[in-house]
Amino acid sequence: MHSELAGSASWATYQTAMLEIARQLAPLVAQIVPVRGSTAYVGQITTAGRTEVTALGDEVNEAARIEACAAGGRILASKDLIKRLDDADAAALELDPARITYTPLAELPGVTDKARRDTPAIPVCEL
Repeated sequence: MHSELAGSASWATYQTAMLEIARQLAPLVAQIVPVRGSTAYVGQITTAGRTEVTALGDEVNEAARIEACAAGGRILASKDLIKRLDDADAAALELDPARITYTPLAELPGVTDKARRDTPAIPVCEL
């Protein structure tokens, strides 16, 4: 996403769509797409018929730690993500942000050592 989209209605729509996709696909896939609404650098490398896409940035690293803790169909969302939802998006996802309780990532059962070490204080909720 381009930086000019951050904070816009288009960015909010993108975030909402990704969260809904993750929610619907959770029983079908082992890896959930992490969603965080901040700056990330995404690039594509194509060599000899092989294409790879990579993303860099602090937000990407935090999202990777959250995703690694979301094993077995578990869906986690950061407090930052939930706070970015407008009322209509929250209602569409059947979420009441005022009633959500958050847990520091390091305190979740099954948290990875890397998440405990690198991003222990990120508040997350289970959806």
